[in-house]
Amino acid sequence: MGQRPILTRLKNISSAACILFIATLLAGTPAFGQEADEGLLIEEMFEQDKFLDEAAEGGIIVNQTMTSTGFRFYQNFLDCWREQKRSLDGNLVIYERPSARWGDLVWIEYKQKILLRFFLNSRSDIKSTGENAARYVADRLLDLEIERMFTDQDIDTDEL
Repeated sequence: MGQRPILTRLKNISSAACILFIATLLAGTPAFGQEADEGLLIEEMFEQDKFLDEAAEGGIIVNQTMTSTGFRFYQNFLDCWREQKRSLDGNLVIYERPSARWGDLVWIEYKQKILLRFFLNSRSDIKSTGENAARYVADRLLDLEIERMFTDQDIDTDEL
């Protein structure tokens, strides 16, 4: 007897979910007799796929900041990185740990390796800090690539 009301509720929920799904599908399509503006649809698809195109090129830059100061640093870092037109072999992650006493501890990792670590103060010049960090990380990644070319590929770094 206790199962019957639960099954009835599930049927009601599933039918409501189906109706909601169909309504969202119909809302996204043009009404009968109208044609969709193909230029807008293609432009929207291009904007949505921009992130996937960056990931397909080799890697993405992940934002793991917590404060507005960290987010502004991330934006400036990303702007400078895109201006340099650098590609990544893996993902680059920008972390932040806020501290009221010392400022925000920011570090940038690439393949679980810390490339740069520093304290970021909200009163510091965040734009130049982001640009300098992007240039430093790009140079550091080139150094790592050169180092990888001259090391033995048979033994991985965790096997030494």
